[in-house]
Amino acid sequence: MNIVIFQQKKCDLPWVEVVKRLLTRAADEDNGVLFQNTSTIIRVHLNEVVRNGLKNPSKLGQKYSDILNSLLTHLHLTLEDKNLQVVEMYTLLSLILAAVIDLSIASYKKGNEASLVAKIFMKLTMIFGHSEELLLDAILHCRTLIHPRSRQPLVQVPLIKRLFSSIRLGQTMDPVLYLKYLLLGKLWLFMTEKKELGKTRMYIAKVLKLPDNVPDWAAEEKVPWLGLSKWSTRLVLKSMTLLGALQVMND
Repeated sequence: MNIVIFQQKKCDLPWVEVVKRLLTRAADEDNGVLFQNTSTIIRVHLNEVVRNGLKNPSKLGQKYSDILNSLLTHLHLTLEDKNLQVVEMYTLLSLILAAVIDLSIASYKKGNEASLVAKIFMKLTMIFGHSEELLLDAILHCRTLIHPRSRQPLVQVPLIKRLFSSIRLGQTMDPVLYLKYLLLGKLWLFMTEKKELGKTRMYIAKVLKLPDNVPDWAAEEKVPWLGLSKWSTRLVLKSMTLLGALQVMND
C-alpha cells in the first residue's frame, strides 16, 4: 500500500493531520497493516521534527511540541481500547511523548522549571498510568537527557527524583526494569554537582535493591560490562556505561 503525504502551504507539520486520519481509519477498520504503515511514517517524520526543533528551539520548539502533543492525544484516545499491535502502540506513544518532552525542555523559559516538571509528569501518568517500565521508556527516549549538551538539570533532575520517589523500599524488580532505573540514576549523577555526588549515589544504591537473578540474567544475555565477581547496586552502577546500557535497552 503506497501512502502519499501531500505538502500544504502555510501549515506547520502537515503530515500530522494526515496520520491522524490514517490512525482513525486503522482503528475503525481494525487494520493492523495500515496502523504499522502509519507508525512507520510517524517515526520517520518524528526524527526530523525533533532534530529541527532542537536546532531552533526559540522559534520551533514550543510550536512543534504543541502539534505533536495533539498527535499524542489523538493516538491515545483513538487506540486506547483497541487491540492493534499493543506493543507497537505503546512504543509509538513513548516516542511521541519523548519528542514532546524534548521540545518542551529545549524551549522552556528560565524560572518556569517547577511548572514544566509538573506538566511533564502529569502527561506521563495520564498516558502510561503507573506502569514503571512505560514511564521509564518514555524518559529514556528523550534526546535532551541522553546528549550532554542538551541536558537541562533544573528540569530533568526533579523529574528523575519524582520517578525514584515512587520506588517502594526493598521493591523487587525484573533485571531490565532494574537496569532502566539504574541508567536513569547514572544520568542523574551526570547532572549532579560534585559535592552532592556521594549522597546521590548512596540514595540510588539504597532505593534500588539488586534483583537476585541479575547475575544469571547478565551471563545469559552476555552483557560485557556486567561481568562482575561481586554484586551490588553500587558496583553495577559503577561499571555501567551509557552506551552499554543503551544497547541493552534497545536489544
